[in-house]
Formats: sequence, C-alpha cells, structure tokens
Amino acid sequence: MNFKIKRQLISNYLDKLYNQLIKDVALISEFQTLVKRCNLETSKLSNYAIAIKEEIKSELVQLSAYKSLDEESKENLLTTIDQIHQQLKIPEFTVTKEECMDVVTVSVDREYRNAAVDKQAQEFLNMGTAIGAFIGFGLGIVIQKNLPFLLISILGGAAIGTVIGKNKNKQKMKRSVEPSIKQTFGKVNKNKFESVIQKRKASIVTLFNQYIQQIEDACQPILK
Repeated sequence: MNFKIKRQLISNYLDKLYNQLIKDVALISEFQTLVKRCNLETSKLSNYAIAIKEEIKSELVQLSAYKSLDEESKENLLTTIDQIHQQLKIPEFTVTKEECMDVVTVSVDREYRNAAVDKQAQEFLNMGTAIGAFIGFGLGIVIQKNLPFLLISILGGAAIGTVIGKNKNKQKMKRSVEPSIKQTFGKVNKNKFESVIQKRKASIVTLFNQYIQQIEDACQPILK
C-alpha cells in the first residue's frame, strides 16, 4: 500500500474536478444554476472521501502485517480510520452574487415624498379652494344680489380654486421627483468565478492532504 501514489491520485482527481467546473461555468449565466453546480461539487467530494477510506481499508486487510494482528488490534485500526473519516468536515461551496456576477448600474427616477411635502401640497389645495370661493362670492355680489346666484358663484369659484390648487400641487410634486442610481446584478462573470474556484481548490487540496496523512499515520505501525 503506497501512500505516495495515493496522494498523486488524489491530486489528479482534484485537478480534473476543478478543471471541469471551470468548463461548466462557461455555460452558466444564471446565479441559481451556479449554486446548484457548487452543491454538486461538495457532494462529489464527500463521496470521494468515502471511496478513499474504503479503498484503504480494503487494501489494509490484505496485508500480511494486518493479518498477524490480534482481533482487538485489527478492530481498533479499522475503527481509527473510520473516526478520521467522521472528523473530516468538507465545507459547503457557498458563493455570493458579488463574488461571481457582473454588477450593472442603472438610473431610475424615484418620487421623493415626506410629511412636509404632503402637508404643503394640501395647504396649496385648501388655499386655492378658499380663494376661489371668496372670488366667487365677490362676483355674485357685483353681478347680482341674489342668494341662489351667490351660492352658485361661490361653488363655481371654489371649483376653479381647487383646479388652481391642484396645479400648484402638481408643480410641487414634479419638483420632488429626482433621479436615483441603482446597482443590480447581470450574468455570471466567468473570470470572477474562476478566481473563486481556484481559492476553493486550494483549501480542498489542503484538506485532503491532511486527511490522507492522518490515515497514513494510523496505518504506519503495520507499514514498517
């Protein structure tokens, strides 16, 4: 059982895994699709770690040095390898939109409203109605001193005043609309995400090197 060869095989597997991931990203444009692909990477690593452990145990029990051990020592060695595997924690491959997507800047108009603006707009409306009613009342007196006619004049003047107030209100609200800059995300940026992949690969290579080293250390007494 040659652990040097096993290390090389692990290195080859990880190279292949991440080279394929880089190729896959070239065909991905949506963030959710990218997240699913990252989850697949994590599950593949978990299965590969199990395969490494089971292969080593299978080879181990064939060694004459292992066969010469008593039953308790055999069981302890296999249990130790299982425990090393259980302690292996492969972190999820999580990514953010900022890490792997294009940032797109767009300009939008937004309506700026607050209590002071609303109150002032209402004051314009009320003032226009009052002024219109007053003008209507004056016109009624000048034209004809008749109560029904006065009422009609007042109501007509109030309506005109309301229109004036609404025009003032519209002018005020137009001044409250101002441009705003908003940032959103576009498509997956292949170059940005490749950097993320390389960083992930480096951490996984370190993790699997530690994993195989721990198993080798556990087997070392019967490998001498």
